[in-house]
Amino acid sequence: GQIAFVSERDGTSSIYIMSADSTQQVLVTDVLAEDHFPQWSPDGSKVAFVSNVENNTDIYVANTDGSGITRLTTHPAKDDAPSWSPDGSRIAFESFRDGNLEIYVVDLSGANLLRLTNHVDADTTPVWSPRGERIAFVSGRDGNSSIYAINTDGSNLIRLTTGNIPFSDPAWSPDGNMLVFRKWESAGLGDVCVITPGLSEINCFTQYKKTGIPAWSPDGSKLAYRMKNDDGWVIEIANIYDSGSYQLKTNDAPHGDPVWSPDGNWIGYQVDVGNNMEIVIKRAAEDAGGEERYLTTASAYDGELVWLWPAE
Repeated sequence: GQIAFVSERDGTSSIYIMSADSTQQVLVTDVLAEDHFPQWSPDGSKVAFVSNVENNTDIYVANTDGSGITRLTTHPAKDDAPSWSPDGSRIAFESFRDGNLEIYVVDLSGANLLRLTNHVDADTTPVWSPRGERIAFVSGRDGNSSIYAINTDGSNLIRLTTGNIPFSDPAWSPDGNMLVFRKWESAGLGDVCVITPGLSEINCFTQYKKTGIPAWSPDGSKLAYRMKNDDGWVIEIANIYDSGSYQLKTNDAPHGDPVWSPDGNWIGYQVDVGNNMEIVIKRAAEDAGGEERYLTTASAYDGELVWLWPAE
């Protein structure tokens, strides 16, 4: 598989792609701007990303060899957080173009821009359902940040989480049946929880812990996330169905958020090596031994890794 990531090895934040054995590291974006948030297209042929060319933050799309860079949004306001539709024909994103953050959808050609949300409170971080018909996002429209879902034509808005507790960082399970998110019971303590849309029961895998953004395993049976315990930051892997969990044995404290390999056998994450963030991978199994495998050694920041999962 391939991994897209952000690197500052050339003096500015750019998007790179490499194979999972760390070879064939290709510079995708080569402009004098800060590039972030790489997102694979479902077929793996393109990468969407965010760039602040001329201090204007917009969504761009490029082929994986760096050719065909296309500016998808061209508004003076900030456009951010792209999320691909499962068929690769459209991208959802958040935009400040109406004076507050709203969710929009646009064709890959840049045509047919559609505003999905319209509220005075911020609507952010859209994530497209693997089934294609719904987009989940975060909104403060009911007094605190909650998780909502909406049809891709802007109809059938549903609030999925309730109460006076903030929620953030939704992500659909690979089959589209569940959503994972963080539930902020207390300041700075974001517990990792799962809900099935249409059901009110929330199942949490941590309690009053500092955590990072969780990631689904490819088969939807596990979650990986950073968690801070008495010994510092660790990567915990939780089983969705029996609530069991274990921690990966890592030599260096993980930074950034973990990602899964397409076969579910490896976890990728960042480590701090001499004040340089590098990308490493490690076997995901509970009894897996061995050292971390370093994929980057560039003496510069390398992070925001996204592993390509081939389309079914």
